[in-house]
Amino acid sequence: MNKLTAANLVAFINQLDKNLSYNYLNPRNKGLIQVVGVDLPEGPIRIKRWNPSKKQVSSKSKIESISSELIWRIANALHPNQPINFDRVLGASYNTRSVLETLLAYTPQFHFCFPGRIESIRSKSSVKKGHKHLMWTPQNLHDLGIPKEIKTDIVISEVQTLEASYDALIVNQDGGTPLDIKLDRRHAQIQIALYFIGHQLKFRTWIAQNDKGIQYQNKRLGEFDGVITSLRDEKLMSAYEDATKAALLIDCIWFKNGKLMPAVMEIEHSTGVTSGLS
Repeated sequence: MNKLTAANLVAFINQLDKNLSYNYLNPRNKGLIQVVGVDLPEGPIRIKRWNPSKKQVSSKSKIESISSELIWRIANALHPNQPINFDRVLGASYNTRSVLETLLAYTPQFHFCFPGRIESIRSKSSVKKGHKHLMWTPQNLHDLGIPKEIKTDIVISEVQTLEASYDALIVNQDGGTPLDIKLDRRHAQIQIALYFIGHQLKFRTWIAQNDKGIQYQNKRLGEFDGVITSLRDEKLMSAYEDATKAALLIDCIWFKNGKLMPAVMEIEHSTGVTSGLS
């Protein structure tokens, strides 16, 4: 199963013991959550929440609902082994979003994680410690009722509305040493080479959003000088929203002087050339 529905998420949460209270994932939140009832198949999910540190008790807490709409929005954002940030997916709307995130983390198919994030200041990019995300891990389960963190090399773009994630691939090479022609990821080899060629030609280079985490010479491609952080920053692209979105996963694009696009390149090794071009 590569896609979830609201019914899947509701069924997962329905497995939780309704006689227990659950701590939030954020340790700074001292509140507790209890699942009061679940309306199958797609919700809503009825919950109570209270904060003992403020002398609140369950018996005096009101029953609230996690709406089907909220559950569907999260279900549509989930993909296997890709972290999501609830605040960004939901635009900080829905006051029960942290409750849904917490309850899902207590079910076997979800882990919480802290992927890195790319921070860009004055055209310089670096990878910083990231915020809490939730990851659907259908092939890596944990015990029901016990939330578990999973370590990840995934890095998240901080570019608003263009959320994408990409795995870190480490290419162990010494400075100045040509890339090994036997490199398992030939695609990465060519991509790195194209960056260096473009850099010598004084071009700024766009690397596919899901490949910026490739590591070479102890540095991610997204951090190399001249690698574009956001296509929206390119004058040539800024006026064309659809083109900007369509270009996110193009392997390599060269830009020059904010006015020219000398080359748009797709690297094909294991798939057909025509599918890559389309």
